[in-house]
Amino acid sequence: QTTHPNYNQNMERAFIVAAVNGTNIYVNNGTTPVNPIPLNAGQSFVLRSENYINQGNQQYNMYIRSTENIYVFQLLAGASTGNEIATGGYNYIPPLSCYLPKKIDEIGFVNENEGYKNSVYSLTSPTKLNIITEAGALVTVQKNGANFPLTAIDGPYPVSGSSNWVTYSIARSATGATSVSGNITVNSSKAVTAGISAGDGAVGYGGYFAGFSAIPLITKTSGECLPGVRLEVTEGFGTYLWLLKVGATYIPAPGVNNLFHYEPPQAGIYAVQVKQGSCAQLQTQDFKFYNCTNY
Repeated sequence: QTTHPNYNQNMERAFIVAAVNGTNIYVNNGTTPVNPIPLNAGQSFVLRSENYINQGNQQYNMYIRSTENIYVFQLLAGASTGNEIATGGYNYIPPLSCYLPKKIDEIGFVNENEGYKNSVYSLTSPTKLNIITEAGALVTVQKNGANFPLTAIDGPYPVSGSSNWVTYSIARSATGATSVSGNITVNSSKAVTAGISAGDGAVGYGGYFAGFSAIPLITKTSGECLPGVRLEVTEGFGTYLWLLKVGATYIPAPGVNNLFHYEPPQAGIYAVQVKQGSCAQLQTQDFKFYNCTNY
């Protein structure tokens, strides 16, 4: 997402670095790779500002996908004052996944960036809050613990090339001022990530807060000896299936095995399959549970 992809300056571009040989890059709803020759690991490719799509109300986004793992950096410009390319910044963009968190708590002092801009001292800079979440999600924002009401101008906006994700972009305070401010918390009923883009005169900068998914780990939360042992993984996934490893094969664990917690009736090697949204099912690492020895 971006505030104003100035096509003439072409500052707000996407800089892509391949991590695997034979990587092809696709943008928005394109079906042909934008790179004429597949990239090898360490090679880079730049997508120009023209690839941002205005989804309405001057809300721009760009959808990037690839055949292999890549790193993506979003170059950021200053404000549209004629010198916006003088001191550009960049965002490191996290990959989209159904296994992203559902809450970002919190982005502290979201618009604070002390310094002199155009020879005038300021403690803050005009800031835009960008949110990416799964389509159909209920999104709420809080400022300093109070509800920050969203409007239709804020979103959600579609993403060309993916029906699974939508974006929000908020460039005002809860009272209608020109910039978001204070301590911001973002909640979504589905996977979410958020970041900021900001600029004042020649200065442009940004950042992302949360956004990297991880396979959950099994932990033992209570008990030492059977019965009374409780195993858990992260709460909030769509489905759970606890597994017992027998030899080299995983079978459904006995008893109630469809919750985020499980009480094993026997010692053994356990794992859990979890699924969220439209993403593929994941399986945790094995957890070896050995019952204590009673004398």
